[in-house]
Amino acid sequence: MIEFKVQVNPFIKEAIINTKIGVIEYTHKMYYEDIDEWKSFEFCGQTFDIHFHYDAEFLVSIYPVEGNKVDFSKPFKVELTFKMTDCRF
Repeated sequence: MIEFKVQVNPFIKEAIINTKIGVIEYTHKMYYEDIDEWKSFEFCGQTFDIHFHYDAEFLVSIYPVEGNKVDFSKPFKVELTFKMTDCRF
């Protein structure tokens, strides 16, 4: 099972997604605009949907996309951390 580490910077609305598939480590940086937003990304030819959302706390959920459909029954484990600075470095 793939596990993701996601670091979110709420000041600049940036997310850095890290995972390891097989022996290869992948990193993807993306930006979000809203506290309830869906985006997609790809690692190793696989498509994933990511959901940034607020439900009493800020959360990030990641799901596999199979046949152009999100499989909500198979959420991935996400280790979420926050970078609390307005600096991009």
